[in-house]
Amino acid sequence: MITEAAHQKWLNTPIDFEDAEVKRICVENFGGESGITNKRYGTVGVAGMAGELTRRQAAEVSYFGDLFRDNPAIVKFNEFRYFTGYFSGSIIKRQAFCKGSVNLTEITTPPTTRVLSYYWLFQDALPNALTKVTLNEGLESIQYIFLDKATSLRKLVLPSSLREIKSGSMTYYGLKLSVLVLKSAVPPVNTQPPNLISVDMYVPDESVGLYKAADGYQADKVHPMSEYQE
Repeated sequence: MITEAAHQKWLNTPIDFEDAEVKRICVENFGGESGITNKRYGTVGVAGMAGELTRRQAAEVSYFGDLFRDNPAIVKFNEFRYFTGYFSGSIIKRQAFCKGSVNLTEITTPPTTRVLSYYWLFQDALPNALTKVTLNEGLESIQYIFLDKATSLRKLVLPSSLREIKSGSMTYYGLKLSVLVLKSAVPPVNTQPPNLISVDMYVPDESVGLYKAADGYQADKVHPMSEYQE
């Protein structure tokens, strides 16, 4: 069991950013030794470390505005998972905070996210380089057009907590998946026509029959997870 002291130490640890440009933006706007107070972004001047952004500081941020837009220098943003207060931490709304950042290849959603709204990442963007999206356990609903023009994305893993896939979330604006992995033992309610998700779907072995019989799934595309190979 993690003690309170250990948890506080973890919160005060600086985030190890993979992408130098993302780190620069985050430190300049949210971090640093004294922290930054900015009502627009939800930050309250939490003390940190010079030239760094701590996990505690990241958790205070509730909005990015246009800080990450139209920036082709951004390649990875897996540290998004530390921004647990983003839009109150449960619904990532239509903000397209990476609009124009067409070289983004990887992103990871915060563990507190429950709903991904439509256009949550890209909006009216050019075809982008996104190849890996890590969706958190706890995510319950994926909305319409949640990955706009992610033409390079081939595989998507949906968490076991997912309960709903809205019509159009997987089939519009250039999404060209070839493999869909669904971890939920109970098929998420899928309001898309089954013939529009014409990709191989891998589901828990014990749930193959449920998925094949469920509305919105193409039976001949459903396979047991034990047959899945990276």
